[in-house]
Amino acid sequence: EPGSVFKVIAMSIAIDDGDVTPQTTFNDIGSIKVDEYEIHNSTNQYYGITNMKEVLEKSLNTGMAFVARKMGRELFYRYLNKYGFAERTYIEFEDEVFGKIQDPSKWAESELITYAFGQGIAVTPIQFITAVCAIANKGILMKPHIVSEIKYPDGNVAKTEPEQVRRVISEKAASTIGAMMVSVVENGGASRARVQGYHIAGKTGTAQTYKHGKPLTGPGTTIASFIGFAPIKEPKFVVLVKIDRPRSSIWADSTSAPLFADITKFLFKYYNIPPDA
Repeated sequence: EPGSVFKVIAMSIAIDDGDVTPQTTFNDIGSIKVDEYEIHNSTNQYYGITNMKEVLEKSLNTGMAFVARKMGRELFYRYLNKYGFAERTYIEFEDEVFGKIQDPSKWAESELITYAFGQGIAVTPIQFITAVCAIANKGILMKPHIVSEIKYPDGNVAKTEPEQVRRVISEKAASTIGAMMVSVVENGGASRARVQGYHIAGKTGTAQTYKHGKPLTGPGTTIASFIGFAPIKEPKFVVLVKIDRPRSSIWADSTSAPLFADITKFLFKYYNIPPDA
C-alpha cells in the first residue's frame, strides 16, 4: 500500500478531469462514515473550510474522500490504467509483478475513498515512480529502463532511446499538481525534504501494516515513503524513498523526508544543477 504519497496521483486525475482546482473548497468538519468504516485524518485534526492545495499540504484523508466522490469509480480506474498501475512497466528485469487494483465494478464506496489516499491497493515502486515521472514530464508517461546500452562482441552498440508510452494528463494539469507538490514541501507536511536554494515537488506517505487483518500501531509498524522531483522548472530526477517499519518515528516527515533531502543534495551536486533563480 503506497499510503498518502498516492494522493498526488488521485488529485492529478481530478484536476485533469476538471472536477477540482487547487482553490476548490470543502468543509472539513470531522470524520466521515462510509459503509461500516470511519474515515479519519491521520492526526484526528479537522480544519473547516479547506481548499485542495491545503488538502495535500495537510495530507487530509477527508479531503481525498471529497475528491474521490467527485471523480467516481469508472473515471478513477480509467486514469489509473493510463498511469500504468494495472500493467507491468516492462522494465528490463525478470519477474516484474503487477500491482493489485480491483475492477471498479467491485469497489465499495469505502474502497473508492481509501484508494484515493493509497490504502487498500498495492502498487510496485517502479510503477509508482514511473507515474510520478509522468507528472514531472508534463503529463507524458515514459517507459522506464535500467539498461543504457548493450555492447555486442562484434562491436555494435544498441543504445536505449527514450520511449513515450502515452499522455496521461494535460501539461497544464501536470504543472498544477507539480506546483501543489512544491507547496507541500514549502508550506505543508514535508518540510524536512527541503534543500536550501531549490524548489522541490514532493509528498510524504505513511502506510499502516496489519497482523491478522488488524492495523498495527506505534513505531516499527508503518511504511514511511517520500516521493519527489526537482528542479521544478526542468526536472532532472525523481526519487522515491521507502522505509519499512522505521523505529524512530511512525511518520514519513521524520524518516524518509530527511533521507530524500540528503539524496537530493547529492544529486544537485552530481548533475551540477545551479540553485533556482
